[in-house]
Amino acid sequence: MSRLVRSCLVGLGLTVALVADDKGVAPKQLIAYGNDYPSACLPEEAARLRQEITRLAGLRNPAGAWALAQAMLCGRETSGDCLVLAHMPAQLRSTDDGPDGTYRSWVGPSAELRRQGWAFGVSTALNVDDDLVMSFQTDEASVGSFTLRFRGKEWLLVALGSGGD
Repeated sequence: MSRLVRSCLVGLGLTVALVADDKGVAPKQLIAYGNDYPSACLPEEAARLRQEITRLAGLRNPAGAWALAQAMLCGRETSGDCLVLAHMPAQLRSTDDGPDGTYRSWVGPSAELRRQGWAFGVSTALNVDDDLVMSFQTDEASVGSFTLRFRGKEWLLVALGSGGD
């Protein structure tokens, strides 16, 4: 069992050291190809995203959809790690598109799945399966995405995507 999973299971009474990839402090915006992409973590951008996610989720636990999306986009603390880990399967589908083709794989639980603020110009949509999909720029030449699926009473992280030049 990883230290991260163990720390999520221990509860609030104990402090356990985490081993996670700190991506560093993300800038407030990304300027690429003449376009300005705001960080998902800016207050006004977070408010816009919350409104969109709430609208798309409808009656399907909109607060849960927003909490998980926010943890994925901006979470940097242990509680964000625990929320993501609690809402994902043991193996997660990952698709990477690049100039050499498309690669599909399965990844296990990890704190490195969260964007930690490195998500710019986020767009939201429902796919054909009625899943909530977040797409964003991660830097000048790369994009990322993740997919949330409503099951029972909660939203689950079911897929990751990335692509670049």
